Amino acid sequence: MANKSVTQESLTKYTKVQLIEMGKKLKLKGLHALKKADVMDRILSQQTNKTTHSKVASRASNKIIEENQKDVLSSSSSSPTHMENRVTGVEDAIELPSNYEKTRIVAMIKDPEWVYAYWEVRSEDRVNYSLAHRRMALRIYDVTNVTDFNGMNAHSFYDLDVYPDSRTWFIKVPESNRDYCIDLGYFDENGVFQVIARSNVVSVPRNGVSDVYDEHWMIVEELYTLSGGGGSRFQQSGSFEIEQMLAERMKMAISSESLISSWALPSSENLSSSGL
Repeated sequence: MANKSVTQESLTKYTKVQLIEMGKKLKLKGLHALKKADVMDRILSQQTNKTTHSKVASRASNKIIEENQKDVLSSSSSSPTHMENRVTGVEDAIELPSNYEKTRIVAMIKDPEWVYAYWEVRSEDRVNYSLAHRRMALRIYDVTNVTDFNGMNAHSFYDLDVYPDSRTWFIKVPESNRDYCIDLGYFDENGVFQVIARSNVVSVPRNGVSDVYDEHWMIVEELYTLSGGGGSRFQQSGSFEIEQMLAERMKMAISSESLISSWALPSSENLSSSGL
C-alpha cells in the first residue's frame, strides 16, 4: 500500500478496525470515537500532508546538494574524496597532530605522593642533542620556599632515568607538602647533566591532617564560663574580659528595682504573720 496512491475509493474496501490500524501507523490518535468515513478522511488528510512535506524536503535537499556541488567544482584544490564528502554533507575528520614541534615539559599534581609530567622535544633538538644515543633523565628539584629558582639553589634533587622516546612519566615524590620543579635533560660524554627544558613549579599538598591549629579557639569549658556558668571558676580564670563582664552584670543588677525586690529578705512582720 505504501507504493500506491491512497484514494477514497481504495479505503472503502477496508473495515473500520483495519482503517484504525492504518491510522496508528500514520501516528493518528482518537480514531476509535470517529465514524468510518471520518477515519478515512483523517487518513487521506495525513497522507496528503506527508506527501507534500516529502516533496518540499526533497526539493530543499536537492538544492543543498546542487549548491555544494558548485562550491566543490569551483575549488581546484579539492580531491575527489573531499568532493564526495562535501556533496553528501560529511565533513572531513580533523586529526590532532602527534606533536607541536615545541620543546617543553609540564608538571601536574596527581595526589600528595605523585606528580605527572609530560614533555615534547622538537625533531631538530633531538638531532642536535643526539638523544637517540643519550641517557635521558628527569631531574626533580625540591624548591620549597625558593623564590627565584635557577637550577643551583634547590634544597635537594634526584635523577630519574627515562626512555629516549618517552613523553610522559609518573613521578613519586619523596615528601608531600613540598614544591617541586622538574628538568628534562641528558648526560653528556663527561657525565654532566644537560638541561633541555624546565617545567613549572608544582606544590604538592600534605598527605594528612594539618598540624597547624589556631590557639585562639576556645575550649568547651571557656565557652561555658563565658555563658554564665562555673561559679567561682570565674575568679580562677583571671580573664580580664570575664571580670569586666561580671562587673557590668552587677551594675545592671543593682540598678534594677525589680531585681532588688526579688532578692530582698522578708521583714520580721512578714515572718511573724506567716507563723515563722
